[in-house]
Amino acid sequence: ALTGSMWRMSARSAARRLVSALPEGRGLDAVMWRRRHCVIVSILWCNVAGLALFGIARGYGVEHSVLEAATLAGFGVVATQPRGGRRLRSAVAAAGLMAASAVLVHLWSGAIEAHFSFFVMVALLSVYQDWVPFLVALAFVVLHHGTVGVLHPSAVYDHSDAAEHPWIWALIHGV
Repeated sequence: ALTGSMWRMSARSAARRLVSALPEGRGLDAVMWRRRHCVIVSILWCNVAGLALFGIARGYGVEHSVLEAATLAGFGVVATQPRGGRRLRSAVAAAGLMAASAVLVHLWSGAIEAHFSFFVMVALLSVYQDWVPFLVALAFVVLHHGTVGVLHPSAVYDHSDAAEHPWIWALIHGV
């Protein structure tokens, strides 16, 4: 049997092995980060305009569609600010792109095809080469799908099993 101190040493060793097994992104220099961030924020701003138009085309009306787009614009404004540091600005941009995907899913009545936007955005966020925006995106997907799935299932899911078990499907989508 392991004693308390032996167990702690074993747990620390296992934790070190786990951390060393994780992929190790190389930090981007300031110029490269700025270029990539500019592209990501530009895509976020394109989503602001595009989703407003998409909402109008889907029959949600100008007021509803512009309000949805305005929430995304808030992320764009914060991500564009020079203050806050790279990680915070990357995290805000990540949350904005995930929110854009959530708005698309909502405007498309939970269609499975709309969920692919989340995959595209997560892949796009990998250009930051940083765990923070990736983890923000992952947390957003799980919390959004679970919470909205409980409160308003048809805004997230278009099939009955997901509507009946939103947290299970939220975890599936997160994985």
